[in-house]
Amino acid sequence: MANDRFKGVRADDKLRSKSFKDLRKNVDNDSSDLDKRNSFFEKLTVLANEKKMEQTMAEGTKLSYNGIEFSITLDPKKFPLQKIEPSIPQDESPRLEHDLDRVLFSPGVHAIKDLRTNVYNFPPHLENIMSIREFDFQNVPTFVPSAQDTVLADLTASQNLKYSTSTSSLTSVLTQLHFLISRFRPPNASMLTNNFRNENTDFSYTAKKPVSVFLRWNPKTKTYALDADKSQDEEIILSLLGQVLEAKLTVPNHEFETFVKPLDESKPASPVQPPKNVYHYSSCGDFALRSQIDCYDPRLPGTGVFDVKTRAVCAIRHDIGYAQIKEGSDYQIRRMNGQFESYEREHYDLIRSALFKYSLQARIGRMDGIFVAYHNIRKFFGFEYLPLEEIDQIYHSPKYYNAARSSSDEHDIACSIAEREFQISMGLLSKILNEVTAKYPEQSVNLLFRAPTSYQDVEALGSGMVVMAHVMPDAIIDKIQKGLPVEPFKPEPVSTNSKKGKLDRRNREEKLIQHKRGQLETKTLVNLYEEKYYGKMFDTIGWVVNLVNHVDGTKMPVNKSPDPLPTEDWTATADFATIPDTQLGIVLQAMLANTAYEKDSRTAAIDVSADSPLANKGRTVAPVDTTRRSKEEIEAIVVEQLKKLGKPSELESTLRALDEKGRLHLLEHEKQFGGKKKVVWTSSSA
Repeated sequence: MANDRFKGVRADDKLRSKSFKDLRKNVDNDSSDLDKRNSFFEKLTVLANEKKMEQTMAEGTKLSYNGIEFSITLDPKKFPLQKIEPSIPQDESPRLEHDLDRVLFSPGVHAIKDLRTNVYNFPPHLENIMSIREFDFQNVPTFVPSAQDTVLADLTASQNLKYSTSTSSLTSVLTQLHFLISRFRPPNASMLTNNFRNENTDFSYTAKKPVSVFLRWNPKTKTYALDADKSQDEEIILSLLGQVLEAKLTVPNHEFETFVKPLDESKPASPVQPPKNVYHYSSCGDFALRSQIDCYDPRLPGTGVFDVKTRAVCAIRHDIGYAQIKEGSDYQIRRMNGQFESYEREHYDLIRSALFKYSLQARIGRMDGIFVAYHNIRKFFGFEYLPLEEIDQIYHSPKYYNAARSSSDEHDIACSIAEREFQISMGLLSKILNEVTAKYPEQSVNLLFRAPTSYQDVEALGSGMVVMAHVMPDAIIDKIQKGLPVEPFKPEPVSTNSKKGKLDRRNREEKLIQHKRGQLETKTLVNLYEEKYYGKMFDTIGWVVNLVNHVDGTKMPVNKSPDPLPTEDWTATADFATIPDTQLGIVLQAMLANTAYEKDSRTAAIDVSADSPLANKGRTVAPVDTTRRSKEEIEAIVVEQLKKLGKPSELESTLRALDEKGRLHLLEHEKQFGGKKKVVWTSSSA
């Protein structure tokens, strides 16, 4: 019997009782419109594929693929990360303001104020966060996708490179390659206390999520740009808020206070010269890489550049729909350690979810580290600086430590593994995209990557990474990236044979193929999965990529994470096996089942009513409203949307209770310190 997750694609019982021959006869004799005839052929395809799928699942074996098509050897020394000088002069890099630079040179978390005494360690005006309804986004640089960056495209062509991308688009793909190359090595969370001894410290569910991206063809420069699939973005409010917070941290207060929308938004605003982004450009493999420079301090090692990350507390991230509707949370960070309301909780979540991507962004941008600002949308709580080498030790430390090694040895090993894994990943990605562009030259495609992230994945799908590429027109991709609705494909009318009074068979079949091909062009691979489609997939190709690590010429076991010493030679061999056309749809369903995509759609179906404005292709997050509104209008909107949010999970209920607890704490704190002058710590106040 087929797996339960395929029930949605079964044909009805009445159809199943008919033979293929009878259905074909019915179609041939039917002179109705194209949609009805096409429906018959779709059902025939469903029956044939369902029978094949049931047989495969009943056998209890992994899906079979064609033999190895080709193999490549990946030597990290052949894929160095090299600096590229931009063709135009760069503006001056931002600096940290408000005395925040001292965080860079003092390990640990720096709280914005002491909760017990209410003494501020930084200027008090830094604590409160401006609402995105009040902030004028003309005052911050606009993010430019790599496909729209003409400077990056010209730079790629001038360097005789083939692909360009930004760090934000690339890191999700590199995370999947990390799972493949490292054999899903878990993070080293030994720095956490016993509060999290019994908690899962592996990568989070969403960090393992399969990755959808677009490879865009640029006919002017004859290059390609790799962009993230924005239809999968959910934390929209956090993306907007991040721009506000980065400006607050790097702009003097008197200047930041001018970044407010005019009270009368109907009047045209005064023309503002928008600030420009500042980038580092690098090359690796066939790629030109663009990395935004958030901040700079000449006292730091290397380039002196570091990344600024604004990290929302767990109550925001784990209950984003609720927080977005309420436009914030009163959840507090009140201690260093503990299950909740602690920096340790934020470290725990950060290690499992976003910190690995942060490290990749820092490595691509040749940065020294990451500056993290913890907040709850309304207030900052504290700041911390994480050097890249410390992050490497979390994700790339050998599984078993050698007591004879010093801590500096372990540090060097982790950094060496991280650097070489990145180079192997870039070499493998270059090869994958070269195969895709050879198959579909000068066309834009949607790509989907999924590597095994657990031994359960290996049991179900094997130890290889599945890669699929699906041709899509640029006009469709543009609409998807802008969040615009994609109109369904409309087939051309089919001419009839007046002598026989029926459609010409060849013309009809050509139109049916054109109709199906047109329908598929309007959908990403994730859309096809959501619709439980596993029929004929036109203009689509897929591979299973198996990788074997070699250390000093010795083949490593498939189930062992590589941990070569810096002096040992590390290479990898990747075998590409083509997925047969008849199995592409089945593999697509199998590779995305039981992942975050499945979880998102299931959550939306249960928690959100079908007519709710919150429901949008599996998302539970409402569109962000940045319009100025009265307090009464906002309260009415919040009440209405909360009714449609649905029953909270156990974790969400806990976080909402802590939200209320935080609100009461703030009221009590205001009674105690509201009438007192705010004290700022200085060296003279000791």
